Amino acid sequence: MKILEHSQVGNMKLRNRMYMAPMGTSTDPDGSFSERSIRYYEERAMGGFGLIITGANQVTTKYEAKACNILSTAKSFEQLNFLARRIHNQGAKLCIQLTPGLGRMQFTTADVRPYAASEVDSFWFPELICKELSVEDIKHLVQKMGEGAAIAKRAEVDAVELHGYGGYLMDQFQSELWN
Repeated sequence: MKILEHSQVGNMKLRNRMYMAPMGTSTDPDGSFSERSIRYYEERAMGGFGLIITGANQVTTKYEAKACNILSTAKSFEQLNFLARRIHNQGAKLCIQLTPGLGRMQFTTADVRPYAASEVDSFWFPELICKELSVEDIKHLVQKMGEGAAIAKRAEVDAVELHGYGGYLMDQFQSELWN
């Protein structure tokens, strides 16, 4: 295999085997992609990457505050669609990273307990025990992750990566999401 040869992931055809790993970028105050971030990703596509993976995009701020991009407004959808079109115009594909925005995503303080799937030590402050999410909380997060994926699809994004607890939550309640 050669790195510059065409490749395929599922049904998605890539112009080469080079991809840009997720990197956090600045957002507009409302959490949508900033013009600067859009240009940043577009320039990487112009540089030859076959696949661009965005930094994390939160699907809700119900449990913890904004830590990155947020998919929750008409503007965030428009900016995501604009980003997808700009990436596609350069011959590359776009993968958006979705996250519930919990635990390791948040840079908490030693007196604010982050949320997690169970009562475990927090990442940043091991002596601080995370707040356990209820089954209903997890179901809500699964729903929001599904909605985030649907938003990405409508915005013409080519793929979705589940970040952090997103994969765990989807595994736990996948049948409920798709039924």
